Amino acid sequence: KAEKVREIWNELKNKHRMKQYSIVGHSIGGKIALMTAALHDDDSAIKTIIALDPVDQTPPEFTNANTSRNLTLRNSNAAITITFTESGFFVKKDHNGRAIHKVNTRTQLVHHRNAGHMCYTDDEKGIKALSWKSVMPSGNEERNAACKKEALKLIGSEIPGALTKGIKSAGGMFKKAKNAVTSEIDSITGEAKKATGSVQGKMLLSSLKSAGL
Repeated sequence: KAEKVREIWNELKNKHRMKQYSIVGHSIGGKIALMTAALHDDDSAIKTIIALDPVDQTPPEFTNANTSRNLTLRNSNAAITITFTESGFFVKKDHNGRAIHKVNTRTQLVHHRNAGHMCYTDDEKGIKALSWKSVMPSGNEERNAACKKEALKLIGSEIPGALTKGIKSAGGMFKKAKNAVTSEIDSITGEAKKATGSVQGKMLLSSLKSAGL
C-alpha cells in the first residue's frame, strides 16, 4: 500500500497542481505513512509525515532485531513526527512508536502518556456495530481529550490548511476534517475513473474498492 502512494501521486499531481503532499496516519496507517517516507527517501515531494501511535508489527519493517533488515528514515526529506501511547493491548513495546524513533532519531517523538491507542479517533456514538475503540484499553478520559487536542494542534501547525480555522471543539475539528477527507476521496475516485486506461488509475480504483470506498 505504501508503494502505491507514489503511483497515485504521479497520477494526480499535475491535475491538481500540487508540488508537495503530507500524510497523517494512525496505528497501521501510521506505519504505512512512515513506510512511504522510507521507500521514497529521495523524493522531496513528501513534506510532512505525522504517524499517530504507529504499529510496526506483522511484519516489522523498522524494528527488526536484525537491524540490517530494517527500513530507515534517516535519508527522508520529510519532517517526521511520531506519537505513542503505550496502551494498545496488541502493540508490543519493541514495535511501537518509541521503538521506531529509537532507530530513527532524526524524527520527532511525542509521548501521549496515559492516553488510549484510539484517543485520536471520533467517538462512535449511536453505532451498534463492534468497533476497535470499544475493545481496546481506553486510557484516561482527561488525557484522551488533551492528547486528541494536541494531535489536532500538531496537524494544524505542521500541515497548514489541514484543519479549518475557528473551530474550537476537538470533535468539531475532526468532523470537519473527516468531511474534507470524504470529499477529497470522492474527487480522487472520480479522477481515477477517468484514468482507468492507465495502470496507475486501475491500481487506484482497486485500492479504493478494497478499502470499501
